[in-house]
Amino acid sequence: MSVDDSILAHISQSLLHHTETVSVECLPFKRLVVAFSGGVDSTVLLHGLVTAATQSLIPYSMSSIVAIHINHQLSPQSDAWQQHCQQYAEDLGLMFYSERVTVVSSGKGVESAARDARYQVFERFLQADDGLLLGHHQGDQAETVLLRLFRGAGVKGLSAMPKSRTIGPCTAARTTGQAQLVRPLLTLSQEAITAYAQQNQLLWVEDESNQSDRYDRNFLRNKVVPSLVQRWPAVVSQLSKTAETMTQTNALLADIAADDLQQLDHQKARTDFSIDFALLNRLSLPRKNNVLRHWCEKNDYAQPDTDQLAQIEQQFFSREDLLSSACVSWAQYELRQFSGRLYLMQAVPRFISPPTIEWDGVSDLDLQDAGMLCVNSSDSLNPNKETTKTSVRIKQQPYQIRWRQGGERCTPTGRQHSQTVKKLLQEYGLETWLRGRVPLIYCGNDLVAVGDLWVNKGYEVGDAKDSVSVFWKCI
Repeated sequence: MSVDDSILAHISQSLLHHTETVSVECLPFKRLVVAFSGGVDSTVLLHGLVTAATQSLIPYSMSSIVAIHINHQLSPQSDAWQQHCQQYAEDLGLMFYSERVTVVSSGKGVESAARDARYQVFERFLQADDGLLLGHHQGDQAETVLLRLFRGAGVKGLSAMPKSRTIGPCTAARTTGQAQLVRPLLTLSQEAITAYAQQNQLLWVEDESNQSDRYDRNFLRNKVVPSLVQRWPAVVSQLSKTAETMTQTNALLADIAADDLQQLDHQKARTDFSIDFALLNRLSLPRKNNVLRHWCEKNDYAQPDTDQLAQIEQQFFSREDLLSSACVSWAQYELRQFSGRLYLMQAVPRFISPPTIEWDGVSDLDLQDAGMLCVNSSDSLNPNKETTKTSVRIKQQPYQIRWRQGGERCTPTGRQHSQTVKKLLQEYGLETWLRGRVPLIYCGNDLVAVGDLWVNKGYEVGDAKDSVSVFWKCI
């Protein structure tokens, strides 16, 4: 197979494998958006894509191909590169979009900051069912594996760059599906890409910063990888195969974690999610860590790192005297335990009870750091409704909202004797970290209801027309 045929085959296969049909009505992507820097890789990708479309190797028209260029303004040549890219795209008859960004390092390094800025533009520009095509190749993959390895990455990190993934959230309206990122050239060598460019007499720009070894990736590309190739000629392709192996291993671990999580009685809770603590503790440490990472990923939460997983093991699973206050936090998330359950949730903000809040008993009420009282809450207002199964019905009238000061007593409906609110909260099983912020609903000096847990004796209203159903969205 010639170099040209190989490039076109990779592009065609990467676009057609997303669907079992190639009919226009069932195309996987509405638009093909090419991230076009003007370098040799993206130039070959754009040229190959247009060639594949004109030769009917892919069922896309030229009008569905868009070139997008991000001007990072990091080089004196940035504007010239942008003009080159625009002219090249227009010569091909393509729609062209460009945007200037300001790269702010903020301690993460210029490379990372430029990537963040670039992807922010991509996500704003992409629409539902778009395909964002990037020109990463086998050498980029090998460099990514080495960078991740030197940073102590595990199986998922060493999977490096996937051939495709979803990208978003996108600000554009979605109608049917999420935009996808695709890397059609990922298994091709840099040599094959350059050969294609030369055979087709393509013109591309050279970023002078690529010669600067102060950037980690450039240092690998310019110094480390050539030495490795000299000793082991197949090292780049072997590192790329390692990434593929790690991708398969990561998928296997995800399958195991999903099965384990299903056995742990995973539930929606007032504060996000919970699983059975004792069942989790029966798993080996590797499987425990595996399911905890998967649990976070499943819910789009940041995952705990190695040190934080060690803290989780120490605080929750290595103590005979498990503390009720045990908590491990990372990013804006945390793990807590209560009544035989382990809770994964967004970190509970520090709470100082505000002064009494006047409430009309009709509208939703913002309780500040104590959440919200939702009135006649529908599923849109109350995402926890199906799982908590809790709300109270009270008379539609003005109330005052207060918080526990200590010593409050009341008699829940159906009981004969009063008890302290403190003891009742224990009995009703409200999580310990929520007890200080549960809203107490008063009418004058009379305690009418406690959150959405119970109504007090004498204030039952049944389904009276002048009553409202109240749900406490606690965080």
